[in-house]
Amino acid sequence: MAPLHRFLFVATVAVALLLALSPSPATAIKQTINLHQAPSKLIESVCKSDSVDDYNFCIKALSFPRAISAPDAKALTPVVLQLAQNDAKATRDAINALMKTQNFPALAQCLENYENAIRSFGMVTEELEEDPMTANYDIKVNTDLADACDRALAAGKFPAPQITAGNLSLRRFALIGFQVTNLL
Repeated sequence: MAPLHRFLFVATVAVALLLALSPSPATAIKQTINLHQAPSKLIESVCKSDSVDDYNFCIKALSFPRAISAPDAKALTPVVLQLAQNDAKATRDAINALMKTQNFPALAQCLENYENAIRSFGMVTEELEEDPMTANYDIKVNTDLADACDRALAAGKFPAPQITAGNLSLRRFALIGFQVTNLL
């Protein structure tokens, strides 16, 4: 066999073996992204509690490795608080973007409420060690901030579906956080 033919033969066999032993694209995606990771017993108990008003939202929000691997409420609490804070920041950023083109007092009220919620979720992390009951209360108060923003939007007759959705999410994360800190 000539050197060029030998090289082509070896290269063809190598590529065939590589393809045969490689996972299919669908398998590779499933290995990279586990879309249906089972929630832990802790997450199940939090999401099924009477305090949490949307089981599916709760399960979806907490179905990722850091939350699922939390061994107890103490470890899960900072994960929930970080999720809540990040979500509140996204809504705050949306409000800021709207304020660049719209001049409605309701937006200023909502912006203030979201700044307070972001601060609150950050402070609660520190409060947990000293006074879990106060931390629990402070998390729950964030539902009032979402309600106040909804009322301001309604009173100002300013339809803002993105902010309304953010308010719903803020309420839900606050209730999840409230339930998790209830377990401390």
